[in-house]
Amino acid sequence: MVDFKNRSQLQAWAGAHAPEAAVVLAARMALRVLPVVQTAKHASFMGVLALPAFRAALCSWAAAKYSAHRMDFAAAAAAAYAAAVTAAARVAAARVGAAYVGARTYATSYAAALADEASYAAAYADARIHALNIADAYAADSTRAAPSAGDAAAAFFWSALSTDATLLEKGAAASIIARSPLWPQSQPDQLQSLWQEMKAELLSAKQDWQVWTIWYDDRLVGRVRDETRELGYARIGEALWNQAPAIVNAEIKRRIDERAWRALAG
Repeated sequence: MVDFKNRSQLQAWAGAHAPEAAVVLAARMALRVLPVVQTAKHASFMGVLALPAFRAALCSWAAAKYSAHRMDFAAAAAAAYAAAVTAAARVAAARVGAAYVGARTYATSYAAALADEASYAAAYADARIHALNIADAYAADSTRAAPSAGDAAAAFFWSALSTDATLLEKGAAASIIARSPLWPQSQPDQLQSLWQEMKAELLSAKQDWQVWTIWYDDRLVGRVRDETRELGYARIGEALWNQAPAIVNAEIKRRIDERAWRALAG
């Protein structure tokens, strides 16, 4: 039974296991702290932070869940890197919590490496490093924000990570871990509140943000849609990603609706 309590324990474990294990752990850690982006909301929040955050999280999760297809969306992953680096810089400039910056650092670095098959081994090493950074940053930032609540949130965070590692040691495939609920027990109150606040704000914009709020809710509960739909997000062309969120989201919704009608017709 794995029982992580700190960075050094995680580092020792990651160094002794297959690279795929570090990749899926890091991807899930990045997903767990994604709601922290809500603390950086501002006038242009949805376009310059929320959409790049979802896109980078999507690429890192898809790489862990569908490793056989990682080169299918290599260009999208590389572009996600560029967009999320800009988002991370703006987050840092706004002095947002270190947890979100750490999450973006991992997701963007790994997405970039996916663009080149020869860099894949290096990406594994990066995943180990950034997984440690995320763990440290989240625990430190949540504790600094609210000592008592932060301690509890950090405990949930390490417990969830330990559960993933334990399942991997028992022989579960990384792709299976990737599709399981993010929090084996329950999402910490802090992150749950941030996510509910973020989701309500996105949906109130009437810009088809449900395509992303549903996607993240699916990650939370461990629900995976059909492979074509899940990978379809990552295969969107760069020209579309450069548009405003309302346009990007409307196109994603159109594609999802079209697939649904085809399924009914079939």
